[in-house]
Amino acid sequence: MTDARYADARPLWADVDLGAISHNLALLRERAGRPVRVLAPIKANAYGHGVEAIAPHLQSLGVDGLATANLDDALAARRAGVTIPVLMYGSALPDGLELLVEHDLPPSAWTQEALRALADVARRTGRAIPLHVKVDAGYGRLGVRLDEAAAFARAVVATPGVRLEGIYTHLPFAADADAAWSGRRLAAFAALVRQVEAEHGIVIDYAQGAASSILSAGLPDALNTIAPGP
Repeated sequence: MTDARYADARPLWADVDLGAISHNLALLRERAGRPVRVLAPIKANAYGHGVEAIAPHLQSLGVDGLATANLDDALAARRAGVTIPVLMYGSALPDGLELLVEHDLPPSAWTQEALRALADVARRTGRAIPLHVKVDAGYGRLGVRLDEAAAFARAVVATPGVRLEGIYTHLPFAADADAAWSGRRLAAFAALVRQVEAEHGIVIDYAQGAASSILSAGLPDALNTIAPGP
């Protein structure tokens, strides 16, 4: 809308305190209790705060990457000058992966079909593609099953042009009664990460299972990355 009267006809706005974001990020790093990498989610237009302002600010604070499931959010961050990785959560079909690669947006994958598509993109473009494997550690939404994840990681490592840059899972909970379950599944996921790293003699750059609920509850977590959102 370009009509100059629009702001008065719909007088709604939000004042976003970037200093509060800086403060909160410092608290999250402190709460982690160890040096960690931070993948900061910017889903849903940075949760309504505005990707164009929030993404560059987070980059200036030294976060290691951003994350979203929405291509529009990711491209808006790139247009705003963000150069750090922007992880794409499970949102793209195999035929759409090339577009993510073109914009340096590390994709998620958990199926052989997606892995084959990435291998084809790597072959045609000559690019090395950083891949994050999404694991279903028990939540039952998206990802390769935990008991099949080591085999899938093996296939990723063996695929030319594709690099296993990250591995992650999602274990949200709201009730205290569910915290113990999430803690057990997080421990099982961490064991998987150790198995994959030991088998291939690698250190995975981004291994994360701790989003807001796990961080808030202070569940035991020794992985090298956190992904705090609202």
